[in-house]
Amino acid sequence: IADAEAALRNPSGQKFLVSILSQRPRLEDQRKRRAIADDRGRRGENQPTVSRLETPAFDCLVRLCLAMLDACLETRDYESGYKLLTHTQGFCTIQSKDGKPISKKDALSDNTNILYMTARVSLHPIFAELELWEGVLYMRIAERAKDRKDDDSEDAKDADDIDHDTTVSTLYEMLALGVPSEELARFAHSVSEKKGWFAS
Repeated sequence: IADAEAALRNPSGQKFLVSILSQRPRLEDQRKRRAIADDRGRRGENQPTVSRLETPAFDCLVRLCLAMLDACLETRDYESGYKLLTHTQGFCTIQSKDGKPISKKDALSDNTNILYMTARVSLHPIFAELELWEGVLYMRIAERAKDRKDDDSEDAKDADDIDHDTTVSTLYEMLALGVPSEELARFAHSVSEKKGWFAS
């Protein structure tokens, strides 16, 4: 795995890892359709799916993600780091509360914990960088501005209201991605100061 971690310093290796992680929703949809086709009497549910991995595979993917994030932090490639984090959603493993792995066929019980990959990866120091989240915010604001040109109802809102709404939705996204609350508070304070929202 050390060779794979070293390869993730290369942008092409990083793209490969993100492309693998991005396949999860498509593969889960295929699995779900097959299960529904096999059981014609059962109705499919439109709930989000989770891919449970065996603990060694889960740990290996987490190590690869952290290696890529180390390289992204070193080169200040915040966009790739953010993209990686979003693609870790939906991966999990189950361990006993004493930290021992359990087999995939074992069910959840009071003695087990679900570990989500996004929660583990979001603790990387790159996600404490305000510049990363400011980049996400400005990307979202640019998307809203583009949508605003196409939507007359948005014309009534002024730019400051749109910036505020977009900042709030970015904070909710950070929370959903498992970013620690201290980082949310730092980001909210920084944006509020820059926008002058603290001025009376």
